[in-house]
Amino acid sequence: AKTVQDIAKNLHNDFLNMKNVLIECYGYDPANIVLVMGDGNGYPDLPVDYPGSIAGLDQALDSYAPGGSRALTSADNLFLYTFNHGGFNGTNAYLCMWPGWQDYYDYQLKTKLDNINCGQLITAMNQCHSGGFINEVLATTGPSQVTIMTACSESQSAYPAAIGGHGYFSVVLYTAMN
Repeated sequence: AKTVQDIAKNLHNDFLNMKNVLIECYGYDPANIVLVMGDGNGYPDLPVDYPGSIAGLDQALDSYAPGGSRALTSADNLFLYTFNHGGFNGTNAYLCMWPGWQDYYDYQLKTKLDNINCGQLITAMNQCHSGGFINEVLATTGPSQVTIMTACSESQSAYPAAIGGHGYFSVVLYTAMN
């Protein structure tokens, strides 16, 4: 079996690394992994399901709510991994979405997560100011159990590591998942 380190050092992209870690180390079904990124066109080794826009993220999250195409139940777990730019306006944290750095606020994410009735939500956020999402994610009412890990506090930036340009948080997360 491959180790997390084998996967991380041989792949070029944090999303691709996380997808492969989930599949090869934890047995996730590739059909259950949804990627929201960029303009939605994807790459040969990394197909994208939804564009990385506000509408794309909303569509992806709505697909997990009751009546959605991937509706979850209390027996299901949802792993939400964000790796993007983020900001904090003094009150709310936000993800910078494509195109044009549109702001997707912590309270917008909470509203979507409130509608997802899964047994466990695990959130790992790698963007700057990701700690600003903690209170909103922990306050979600849809999932039965909620865990959140962030790269930094709401007032801090997240930086790439010297190892392959991956974020420090990603490197630590891959190692911990081994």
